[in-house]
Amino acid sequence: MINTLLVDGNALFKFGFFGAKSEYNHKGEHIGGLYQFLTILRKLLNENLYHRVFVFWDGNLSGKLRWEIYPDYKSSRGKDYINGTHPVDESELKQRLMVWNYLEELCIRQVKDEIVESDDFIAYYCSTKESNENVTICTTDRDMCQLIGHGVRIYFCDLRDYIDVNNYFNYFSHHYENAGLIKSIIGDNSDSIKG
Repeated sequence: MINTLLVDGNALFKFGFFGAKSEYNHKGEHIGGLYQFLTILRKLLNENLYHRVFVFWDGNLSGKLRWEIYPDYKSSRGKDYINGTHPVDESELKQRLMVWNYLEELCIRQVKDEIVESDDFIAYYCSTKESNENVTICTTDRDMCQLIGHGVRIYFCDLRDYIDVNNYFNYFSHHYENAGLIKSIIGDNSDSIKG
């Protein structure tokens, strides 16, 4: 059996950058994004033997393909699909670059495309995985629940737990196979998509 870890780089980084505000280096610089990213990645790698590890990142124009079809897509987030959206916080830029460089040094494969979103890469990987492959997705994004199935589970950083077909109902009040249908019915406020 092949075990693969797919990391939603943006979700994991933001979870630490905005959530671990008390983490500073010896110079007094905020390092929450870097610290939390590497801490969670180390935890996952220590708990399981992964034969493949991929980290997927959003590009500066990620989501543009959906925006061209549905102009309200992520309109509440201030995304600029013409010029691209770049982080403006110098600390965030610096920490993102450090995470990228550390992962390169660890020979962990990273994928980033200017217009394709990281979760689309992850969804594609899950839909084309090998039959003898188990996939673990690391994220905070509840949209990924629709990918859960036999051979695909999610480690939700904020829940600090693995969610799979066996325990899904303990966290969500519906069957895991209905995750996509429920999203279609209720919509997604964070992405400005009506149900």
